[in-house]
Amino acid sequence: MSSTGEVELHCLYLKSSFLDLPFSGTRALNVPPLMRELIFEMSNLPERINVNGPHARLTRALIDQLARTPVGPRQVAMPEHPKLRRVADALIVDPSERRTVSEWAKAIGMSERTFQRTFLQETGMSFGVWRRQLHILLALQRLGEGEAVQTIAYFLGYDSPSAFTEMFRKTVGKPPMKFLTEH
Repeated sequence: MSSTGEVELHCLYLKSSFLDLPFSGTRALNVPPLMRELIFEMSNLPERINVNGPHARLTRALIDQLARTPVGPRQVAMPEHPKLRRVADALIVDPSERRTVSEWAKAIGMSERTFQRTFLQETGMSFGVWRRQLHILLALQRLGEGEAVQTIAYFLGYDSPSAFTEMFRKTVGKPPMKFLTEH
């Protein structure tokens, strides 16, 4: 796992027999305030708890919240291939970089076709979709820190705030500020 910006990590491990969730596997979630507080509280509990005690009720409340919480665009799969990882790392450092697939492929010594095929295999998405997801992720971090949409748009390499807002709306379904206030 890697991240950008300041991160505070709390881990909870729940037996799968307790869970009846509408998804499986690893997911990033938009964590609402109640769930965040439950996670904070539960991260200070003993490793094992009495399944009939007050701590178990906290666990059930958290599981209920998990089942209701929408999966959000808060993660982006990173390629393992060393050459593709260099591309991904470069875009994390400078998300305004606008090289095309053809230009990136040439820069790392791959054919464009191999670049596209391998990127899709490694991340589960095309390079263009991956770059948009990265932009959404970085934008959400900055929006959460109170940064203006205009500043974020230029940081990500968009020609105008309206071009960035349109990409965000098409990808997420809502404009940035509306998405932020609802999540």
